[in-house]
This record gives sequence, C-alpha cells and structure tokens, in this order.
Amino acid sequence: MTQFSILAEGASRRTPGTHSMLDLAVAMIMDRSTLGHNLRPLVRDGLLRLRTARDDRRKRYVLLTRKGFAVLQQGRRLWECAGEAD
Repeated sequence: MTQFSILAEGASRRTPGTHSMLDLAVAMIMDRSTLGHNLRPLVRDGLLRLRTARDDRRKRYVLLTRKGFAVLQQGRRLWECAGEAD
C-alpha cells in the first residue's frame, strides 16, 4: 500500500521530476530514511528513477518512469474493481 501511494504521489505533480525526496517524505508523512527504504524496491524494479540535482548533489528528485506509470494505472483499475465488488 505504501509503495502504491508513493507511485500515486509521484504522478500527482503537473511537472514530472519536481518531487525532491524531502518533498515526497513530507507529502507521505514519513521521515527520509523510511522513504528511502520504501523507494529501493521501486527503483530496483524500474518504476521510479532518482535524479541528482544539478545545483546541489545532495538533493535528489524522484521521477516516475513509464513502467511506473503503467503499473500505477493498472493498480488504480484493480483498486476500482475491488471497490465495486464490495
């Protein structure tokens, strides 16, 4: 559930790649280390990508990949179907 929520939050910005890890942690109401643990499998599976900021190499942005967007869309459809079954 948490990782699905991270994907959804990553897709929520109008401008892709504008979520810094700190922005995302605040939006998800979790600390950065917990967020980092939850991001690892998403990055490993190619659903998210981390990009280092040009002006500050300590700052990283979270980007939803095409594969991540497809998985998110599929998850939303399944979630809607599960809601209809109730």
